[in-house]
Amino acid sequence: SSAANGFANGFGNGIGLSVSYSTGVTLQDSTLSGFWKGSVISNSSNVTVTGNDVSAMRVDGLAFAAVQRVLIEGNYIHDFRGTEAINAHSDMIQIWTEGTSRPSTDVVIRGNTLDIGSGTANQSIWMRNEVVDTGRAGTSMYYQRVTIEDNVIVGGQRNGIAVGETAG
Repeated sequence: SSAANGFANGFGNGIGLSVSYSTGVTLQDSTLSGFWKGSVISNSSNVTVTGNDVSAMRVDGLAFAAVQRVLIEGNYIHDFRGTEAINAHSDMIQIWTEGTSRPSTDVVIRGNTLDIGSGTANQSIWMRNEVVDTGRAGTSMYYQRVTIEDNVIVGGQRNGIAVGETAG
């Protein structure tokens, strides 16, 4: 029901941009605000997400799964609008493995500002590796070649940066 998923109570719904099975994806200098998730990019390569303003998300700002050669740089992610009525945690930048058959590789998360502002609690950079930490996969599903540098994290989030099983 609409009340159960939150949007009837003034919380975001839908995905601002959803991309899958693509190459050469660029999301640049855009504003995403008031959605369930700002952007979900999966099973794609040569992905560039730069200079965006992402705010008022109910759950996730920028979410990725099974992506290769990814640059997430210079984004301003802030002031989320989550709700405790729904069993979900918010992540400003999330990368996951659940439901995928290959890990994300060659990921750079650099120079972003992640600011709780006046928003609800969330996690800043969350890279859980669900298929590995639950024993359903081994080293072949480790994230590979991940760089996280020069980001500014402001606020009382549960996790500033959390990274699961990774090689490099």
